Amino acid sequence: MQNSSHEISAIDGVTGHEFATTVQTVLHAWKFPGLPTVSFDDKTHDILIDGKSRRANGKGVRALMNAAFKIGVLLYCRKKELPHPGIVVLDSPLLSYRDPLTSRHGELAADEKEVKDSGLKEHFYRFLGACPYNGLRIKRGGF
Repeated sequence: MQNSSHEISAIDGVTGHEFATTVQTVLHAWKFPGLPTVSFDDKTHDILIDGKSRRANGKGVRALMNAAFKIGVLLYCRKKELPHPGIVVLDSPLLSYRDPLTSRHGELAADEKEVKDSGLKEHFYRFLGACPYNGLRIKRGGF
């Protein structure tokens, strides 16, 4: 939101909480390990999972957090009847499922291994298939 001086206004606590709850619902539907609590950091305008920022997680978990954030924006906007283009493009959201033996990224971090072993991949695709908004697209590899 912008005010008259063209500054970006802050997201209030209630809005941040409602958005975080939407993202938490997404992660729970995916069966994200530990059924995390999601909160909204009003300083960085980003989500926290169990109080941890994206940077505190491995690359694969960060990719999942990014996907959950983007899908959360779509779902939140639809629920609140806010404008949204209705299209979400996810760039390699299941990066944590890469093969550590053939990947140039090396061994999986502990949090990535936990996600890989959780069955999240199947729940992720099931969730996307059941999503009532058909504007979700997944990019795998290059264009």
